[in-house]
Amino acid sequence: MGAEVTTIIVAVITAIIGPVVVYYFTYRRFEREFERQREINELLQLQKKPKEESLATGIKITSIRDDAKVDRFFTVSGTYKNTPSNKRLQLFVIAPKGESGYWPQGVATFDNGDKTWRAEVHVGGNSGDTATIIAAVVGPEGQALCNYYKKVGDKTQQWPSIDVLTSDISEVDRVKVVRK
Repeated sequence: MGAEVTTIIVAVITAIIGPVVVYYFTYRRFEREFERQREINELLQLQKKPKEESLATGIKITSIRDDAKVDRFFTVSGTYKNTPSNKRLQLFVIAPKGESGYWPQGVATFDNGDKTWRAEVHVGGNSGDTATIIAAVVGPEGQALCNYYKKVGDKTQQWPSIDVLTSDISEVDRVKVVRK
């Protein structure tokens, strides 16, 4: 009878404790994921301060419009009122179809004579895929991130996306494009 009682006690404890343990670990996993998502959203909000930088610099993408059909490699250009002080203008690509993150692209060169800028872009994917080109003003931390990204990519020929941009990267304009 001792073994039967032990079996019943173990079954009762398992029936009571098991769901509690499962609930605890499931809750903790969702809590960690929720906290991670909150942190990402906070960083994304920091990146969405185009008003200040956009007003101060007047940077606009003018060479292409939304839903423009583009080649894999092409030049994006635009206009500006003032160059970003102690920062640079850099383009990024976001590919929404099944992928997330940012792919740093070319750093803009400025023509002070006619107040224009230009930078090179590479859009991956296949014909018909969509992507978003972002023009962003990039501070020192963002420059270090993008420089390291390029250095590692050049060395390894691997170009994974960057999940979260630094807080000193401020979007000033964007345009959606479609691969030819």
